[in-house]
Amino acid sequence: GQDAEIEESADVQGRQAESQAQIYQINLEHADKIKDNAVKRYQALKRKPHTEAQARKNMMIYLKMLLDSR
Repeated sequence: GQDAEIEESADVQGRQAESQAQIYQINLEHADKIKDNAVKRYQALKRKPHTEAQARKNMMIYLKMLLDSR
């Protein structure tokens, strides 16, 4: 009867919450990877000697990459 339906509905909702959590976790891992790449690229850029204009441009690129990776 009705009890079984309520239980089933709770089960479905629980599974949906789980898959949402998994998707969220995957997104976090993906963001971390992108951020790692951005940081690595930024550090590589920092190692090379630059004019101040180039350094400023690189900083803007780095900040843009960080914002995009959110």
